[in-house]
Amino acid sequence: MLAALVAVTLPWSAFAEPVDICGRTGVIREAILSALTVPPDDPFNGCAMVDSDALAAIERLQVQSHAAVPTLLKGDFDGLSGLRYLDMSETRFATLPVGAFDGLTLYELELHIYRLPASVFDGLAFEGWTSELDLSVEQKTLPVGVFDGLTLGRLDLGDNYRNQLVSLPAGVFDGLSVNEINLSSNQLQDLPKGVFDGLTLTELDLSDNQLTTIDAGTFEGLAFLSNSGSHLLLNRNRLRTIQDGAFDGMEVAFLGIWRNRTPMTIEAGAFDGLTVTGMLLADSKIERIDAGAFDGLTFHADPIRGGQFDYTQHDLILSENRLTTLPRGLFHGVTGDLRRVLLNDNELTTLPAGAFD
Repeated sequence: MLAALVAVTLPWSAFAEPVDICGRTGVIREAILSALTVPPDDPFNGCAMVDSDALAAIERLQVQSHAAVPTLLKGDFDGLSGLRYLDMSETRFATLPVGAFDGLTLYELELHIYRLPASVFDGLAFEGWTSELDLSVEQKTLPVGVFDGLTLGRLDLGDNYRNQLVSLPAGVFDGLSVNEINLSSNQLQDLPKGVFDGLTLTELDLSDNQLTTIDAGTFEGLAFLSNSGSHLLLNRNRLRTIQDGAFDGMEVAFLGIWRNRTPMTIEAGAFDGLTVTGMLLADSKIERIDAGAFDGLTFHADPIRGGQFDYTQHDLILSENRLTTLPRGLFHGVTGDLRRVLLNDNELTTLPAGAFD
């Protein structure tokens, strides 16, 4: 007599390889367990026996603890091959080990850290030009080469009350390929010559810092993607002067210096060698513009559409400043397709003969 055949329903994870994650850093372990969709009665429900396939299937991981954590362990992210979004912005890490994210390929990483080690991103990859690295860094500067080898869409070090960068060392962006850099809302006081050398961007935002001058050579070696609606923003700083040759060799769709916080002078040759589609210098407490300040400035003949500053196409906007006079022939050296110069709401009572010659 044949033995009766009995159908047995095994747990969904019965044949998966178990992984012990109990020894991982507490906040990471808890985040992983929260992200797993394991039935309560599954024998793999616990840190000692985590289903390896389920671990690899986690796409988003959010570290929700608001505690301060000294560091992470090497291997905390082992097995998370499918991880694409890692949010560690709510937990303050004192520091992290070299290669903390080694082996991960992410679309987005959000990180709050007190001190950023030079090699923390060794072995980390980002996927696609829409990817983003969002950093909240409490130290006053960054280590040279910290981004070496990274290719991503956007590096965000701004718009965050935690960021307090005072200076950037030359070479800090060496080896980085990126489309956009946001350094707004820090405490940057000056920029070393050529600090952006080798970068090709669509956006560089330096607004809401403490910059007092733009020196010749500051943007040496920086390029912007053509026909991209690219923009360089220096809004709400404490600029006192823009020096001769400050933007020499730069070609960018839009340059914005708006609502500067201190009285400012624009020196002769300040925009020499600059090519733009539109330029906003409004409400910036500009008290004096030297003769020749706009000599060598070129406006694109063809408009660049699709940017957020389309309204400035072919315009030089000097509205709402403190100008009392203009030098003769101030705009004579501008070439290309400049169509409007806006001077409303200044302190001009007369215009000298030949001001627009």
